[in-house]
Amino acid sequence: TAPSFGWRLARQVWRHPADHDLVVVRDLPLAALPVVLACKLRRVPWCVWTSFPMALGDRLGARDHWAAGRRVRAAATWLRGTLAQWVEERVVLPRAPHVFVQSDAMREQVLGRVR
Repeated sequence: TAPSFGWRLARQVWRHPADHDLVVVRDLPLAALPVVLACKLRRVPWCVWTSFPMALGDRLGARDHWAAGRRVRAAATWLRGTLAQWVEERVVLPRAPHVFVQSDAMREQVLGRVR
């Protein structure tokens, strides 16, 4: 799963910082959190590449689960999306030295979300 991947990558960065010229964090803010922390502490360059608003996708998916009567799954998905959006907007993107986006429209959306 994505969060466990984030922890595995963070562990690799922590153990072998010289092996990484640049770490690219992509689209999964909850998985990005431990990676960003490891990169900052070990002084490994990192950047963000975003191509899809995953947090928004989770919140829309929660709405679909709710409509289908899957209330617990809807709540869990909504919580994950809400937490991911907070982490992305308040922790990852503001601290990123560089943010790559897929389109001009996404650039405007990201600029509008980061405070």
